[in-house]
Amino acid sequence: MRFRPPAAARAALVLALLPLLGPALRAEEPGALAAGPTLGVPEVRAVQLDGVVREAEWEDAARIALDEGGTELRLGQRSGTLLLALTSPLAWPPRGHLLAFFAPPGAPDGLLAAGAVRVDYEPFEHDRPHVIAHRVGPRGEERIEPRIVVRTYRTSTRTEVEAAVQLADLPVADGALRMCLRWSRPGAPRDPVWPAGLDLGASPGGVPAGLRTGGAWARLADLVPGPPPGAFPASRWAAWAAEDLEIARRGAAAHAVARELREEWRKMEKRDRELVPEVLGNLDWIAEREPLSPSDLLERAHALRFLNRRGEAAALLEVLAHAEARGLAYRALKELAALRAAAQDFEAAARALERAGALAHPDQHAALAADAARLRERGAAWAAEAEARAGDAADPRLPRVALHTPHGSLRVVLHAPDVPQAVAHFLALAREGLYDGTLFHSVKGEGRVLGGDPLSREAGCEAAGTGRGPRQIPLETNARHGAWRGALVFARRQKEENGCQFFLLVAPPDPPLDRPHTVFGHVEAGYAVLDRLEQCDPLERVEILPPRATAGDPGAGAAR
Repeated sequence: MRFRPPAAARAALVLALLPLLGPALRAEEPGALAAGPTLGVPEVRAVQLDGVVREAEWEDAARIALDEGGTELRLGQRSGTLLLALTSPLAWPPRGHLLAFFAPPGAPDGLLAAGAVRVDYEPFEHDRPHVIAHRVGPRGEERIEPRIVVRTYRTSTRTEVEAAVQLADLPVADGALRMCLRWSRPGAPRDPVWPAGLDLGASPGGVPAGLRTGGAWARLADLVPGPPPGAFPASRWAAWAAEDLEIARRGAAAHAVARELREEWRKMEKRDRELVPEVLGNLDWIAEREPLSPSDLLERAHALRFLNRRGEAAALLEVLAHAEARGLAYRALKELAALRAAAQDFEAAARALERAGALAHPDQHAALAADAARLRERGAAWAAEAEARAGDAADPRLPRVALHTPHGSLRVVLHAPDVPQAVAHFLALAREGLYDGTLFHSVKGEGRVLGGDPLSREAGCEAAGTGRGPRQIPLETNARHGAWRGALVFARRQKEENGCQFFLLVAPPDPPLDRPHTVFGHVEAGYAVLDRLEQCDPLERVEILPPRATAGDPGAGAAR
């Protein structure tokens, strides 16, 4: 890129800054601005820089009130390092930024001055919190990688930030430096700004007046630049940098997998041994070092839902449903409604949609109300199925089998009176040992578990799916039982016949099954085992259980 004169560089900087400096505010012409305060930066004690602002560490720092609500900035220095702390009783909002600007002490044009530095800390803007820094050079504003560390502690009612930057990376001259700061809080009536009164928001058509006029910035004095590594050992700076890179890597990996689960969950294979470390393990590692963002928690809930850990997912979604950001709360409630429907709690699912409707645009109200009504209709249908299953549970004459897996056993009651041919066919294959040692060759989270292919025993689950078994029977329709959670269903191809393959429903299908299938049993006990099954788990054996004794039978205890 060829050299551009300062005027061109400044024009390019104006254009570059427009999308980066927060919500649009009123444009101002540069006018007479009051001179900024001068602040002698005191030496402070050793700061741990862990995001928790402890009084003993910061008691010698200069303290500046940023607003009347208790938001406070503290500034200090130690061994050539500028130290900064922000404390507030306010929560850090989504899309919020902490922006710090530095300029040479004699520069009248603020952020447009050669050597000026802009630092942008964005906890929620991307998958991971990170620091972006730029410096104005002869070719305009350029991305730089200064020695800056930011650590935060954030809750729903409090924000604490600790930051360190080496003075050697800032435009210090004669022990002085110009600085201003803005904590951008989208949706709030006013942003905490220092010095007070500066316009540091974006202005249509130009850089805000407060950033164009460096004379109104605070002047930091008594700075003592020193050689690297500054206030912390070189090994500590290197460890922070490595940790930031690892946090970014793990965060990006966790979000990428979680997004794929959310978007392609009907196609994704449930492999808990891989998904748990890729999503939950990475987010747990990050949580030990910094607070998880709402985006982290939402993607964690997606992964937990796919892993059929619905209780944990629902707890996270309930927390997010009360978030200040309406868009985030709306997404959490929609997800919560789908999760409750998968657990066949249709009334709770409908209520979650109604709560989402209170946050939605008016154009969406009718569609959400219709979806809630449809969920209640499904609830009525499920009540009829639950009544039929309760009747089966009380009937000792119905045949039962145990499906033994590495996670435990599933006890399944078979619908012999409803689909007698299908039940007899399944029991005959079980007696022949056709199912023993086969694999569950296609397992989808919150979907279905497909198995029963004898080819999987030798060829593995990747090659399974085409086995038909020794014989086929015509399709039967079960008028009393439908495709609900726990249903045992024969898999079928285009022909209306049943072979040997079957699937177990982990959740009621939505939309419903696209063509007739034979439902010939349902899980009576062992739903926790059903939820834990994953891709390529073996069906160790199918055990045909002895008939239950009827009431009054002297052998009743032994039969059970």
